[in-house]
Amino acid sequence: YAQGTSMATPIAAGSAALVRQYFMDGYYPSGVANPDDAMIPSGPLLKAVLINGASAILSVDNVDGDTPSSMYDGAQGFGRVHLNNTLYL
Repeated sequence: YAQGTSMATPIAAGSAALVRQYFMDGYYPSGVANPDDAMIPSGPLLKAVLINGASAILSVDNVDGDTPSSMYDGAQGFGRVHLNNTLYL
């Protein structure tokens, strides 16, 4: 599998597509598909869901070793996308 920053955009885009489908299939708020709960999510909602579930990356792997990092720094932005931290399934 591929890794590194070259995979960050495709992973975030794919995750956003899954979040969009989650809302459009009516999984929110119960976690079970219900057509009556289906909605078309706004862009800001998708972004909020992705950011809310992000987890910190403890360090950045550099050529000379690992460099500690913290949430919202220049090395990791909002962190690693984890949909399980946000979406009820």
